[in-house]
Amino acid sequence: MIRHPLVVLIVAGAIGGTGYYLTKLSPPSYRAHTVVAVVRQGEETIFTASTVGTADLLARSFDDEDTREQVAQAGGRPDYLVAMANQGSEEVPIRDQPWVVLDTFAPSVAEADGSMAVLVRAMRVRLASWQMSAGATDDYYILRLKTVDGTKQAAEVPRHTKQALVILALLTVVAVVKSAVVADRVLASLRSWTRLRRAPSAVSSS
Repeated sequence: MIRHPLVVLIVAGAIGGTGYYLTKLSPPSYRAHTVVAVVRQGEETIFTASTVGTADLLARSFDDEDTREQVAQAGGRPDYLVAMANQGSEEVPIRDQPWVVLDTFAPSVAEADGSMAVLVRAMRVRLASWQMSAGATDDYYILRLKTVDGTKQAAEVPRHTKQALVILALLTVVAVVKSAVVADRVLASLRSWTRLRRAPSAVSSS
């Protein structure tokens, strides 16, 4: 590292500066959170295999590029998260209730809340369209989407700045040491190649 101070400064500045900007100076991100449930009309507290299965299909149908594009065209943001609520653990997931967890992210509170409203409305429309295609009338649907939980207003996403700066410092040190070693090897190879070119050619006499 002492032999290659310029390499050390360039690598440390590039990685450290970029990481510091992303952790400290980047604009904030806001998250709106909502939990919806697929329920039967008049039986909103009774969960059946059909409601759980429909909720799972609905969540999966919104986790694809075409639907994300449709949500964006309707005024929402495509970088949302949608998944069935896990009542168990990461190792043993349990998804036996028709709850779908929704999260939208945006650089402002209003945009995150607005994107959530678009997403929920799109899910209601899709659930209704499935039932209409199965023969339901406009006046009555067996299943409907009910909001069961969520934030009243989007909240800023925590940055965990201290942890990020510690990880950034460790990565910078590793990158600086690695780049110095590589530079040392490259320089040694160039010197060896130069000495070989300057060495006098052996002349064999017969």
